[in-house]
Amino acid sequence: MGYNGGLYLKGGQALAMQGGILPDEYQCLFGEVFDEASASTWSDVGQGIKADFGGRNVEEVFGSGR
Repeated sequence: MGYNGGLYLKGGQALAMQGGILPDEYQCLFGEVFDEASASTWSDVGQGIKADFGGRNVEEVFGSGR
């Protein structure tokens, strides 16, 4: 499922979090997408935020967290 990209990965994660909707076999399968999701570095995240928010950095978009 991970080879389909972020949209399918997020969809699988959302399904995995809905405990009573799917049979146990599907819950187990979709639960694996949490472990298979690739991690991003903070540098990559910061670059993505700058690209999406007109050059503003993380603190400008989301606050300093203090």
